[in-house]
Amino acid sequence: MMAQQTTAALLATTGVATTATVAAVRPTGMQINLSPVVDIDLTVFRNGVPVPMTHQEAVPQVYLSRLQVGANFHVK
Repeated sequence: MMAQQTTAALLATTGVATTATVAAVRPTGMQINLSPVVDIDLTVFRNGVPVPMTHQEAVPQVYLSRLQVGANFHVK
């Protein structure tokens, strides 16, 4: 858990800003602080090249509706 937080902090400060499109969202069956943990399949555009990846995140209930297939997000 600590390694993930360190990596996330490093990316937030040194990562390259780009966009990602949601390809799929799957529940994992886990929860953290009553927020469901989901696997999010993304297509990240790195230097204009689409790169598929999967990200696992605890998402508060109120934000789950934003994770629609085709939704675009700014990411690092």
